[in-house]
Amino acid sequence: MAAMYHRVVALFLMLAGVSVLLGEQLIDPVGGANSYGLGVGLLLLGLMSVNHQLSRRVSELRRRVASAPSAQ
Repeated sequence: MAAMYHRVVALFLMLAGVSVLLGEQLIDPVGGANSYGLGVGLLLLGLMSVNHQLSRRVSELRRRVASAPSAQ
């Protein structure tokens, strides 16, 4: 359940960042840097969350492979 929650949060952060960036470019291309920074920040937080989840998953799979009996 917690893994699903983290995936939803990461997806939400990335979508929020992209929507802020696209909204800045489509609606107000001359706008201030505040919303651009917010969009980039949200996008980076989402990507960092995804990276953390993937690295945890890879280390978990490596532990399983290392502890599995050899099939030779």
